[in-house]
Amino acid sequence: MKITIRDVAAAAGVSPASVSLVLNNKPSRIPELTRQRILDAADHLGYLPGSSRKSSSPLPRSHIIGIILPEISTSESGAYLEGIERYAGIYGYRIICCNLGSSSSKCVSYIEFLWNLGVDGIIMLPPNDMNEMENNRKLGDALHRSGRPFVLLSRAIDRVFTDFVTSDFKAGAYAATEHLILSGHERIGLLSGPPEIYNTRKKLEGYKEAMIFYGFSIDSGMIYIGDCSIESGMRGAKFFIEREATAVISMDDRMAYGVYRYANEHQLRVGEDLSLISFNNAPICDILTPPLTSVSEEYELMGRKACERLIIRISGDDPDGPKNSYFVPSLVERHSVKKIGDGFSGKNQS
Repeated sequence: MKITIRDVAAAAGVSPASVSLVLNNKPSRIPELTRQRILDAADHLGYLPGSSRKSSSPLPRSHIIGIILPEISTSESGAYLEGIERYAGIYGYRIICCNLGSSSSKCVSYIEFLWNLGVDGIIMLPPNDMNEMENNRKLGDALHRSGRPFVLLSRAIDRVFTDFVTSDFKAGAYAATEHLILSGHERIGLLSGPPEIYNTRKKLEGYKEAMIFYGFSIDSGMIYIGDCSIESGMRGAKFFIEREATAVISMDDRMAYGVYRYANEHQLRVGEDLSLISFNNAPICDILTPPLTSVSEEYELMGRKACERLIIRISGDDPDGPKNSYFVPSLVERHSVKKIGDGFSGKNQS
């Protein structure tokens, strides 16, 4: 039996008019929680747009959205894809995903492959080297040359202007740094990723702002540039132990795992000899000993929003042009941070 808008409305507890506005991406004052309830109901019931859809807004010919991700095997990529695929299915789209790696030249090839395949639009999480050399120009040229609408996910490419869906990485790093400061730590190291990446820059800004707000000076000797690998996490751990850091913020769970490995090999205890907070909140955070405190990103919701923005671009229904969408991360506290004394005393504030 065909699922109708009235069925979705009954399941969501709203009017058919509200369902129509949401499922057709029309401007409205419907609260975000209600929108999500409608989308969840449509997804659960298996609703697909039918022949009643107005002819002035037909479904695109291929019904395919191309996805380009650096690593499709990670937990965050899986969550992105789940959000994208669930939302795309509501509108009768299917997705095809390309596993990029870390090369902008390979990314350009995948963009060309997708447009030759006839996809209706592209969602892309750019590679790490996107802003090196002239890669930003090459990627931008390839995307615009494709003639397809596109949305950037998580990372911005310099001078490429389009819809951009990301996490508020700056707020996440501020919250992590603040948590360590309020736990009594003063020598806080930052285990960074490559500085040319958008996410890294924003996390660095959040770390510095929190340190300055609480009256600490910024010591460049407490920042280690890693490459988001386990090995660089081990090297970073050695770097910070030698500088008598009591706590470290890792910009990536893999580097954080490297800190655990270094600590284990040198008879040190995370959460006692060295406190640690990471980003991404991967499943491994729960099974490490001790469990790892980590900043959790809304990957699935970000995937949904990226797909929503792309479908709006494909339909041509948005007169306001590209938009930036930011999702607020949360700090998931576990047992990798030691409280020193009574916590922050305020003695260093200016």
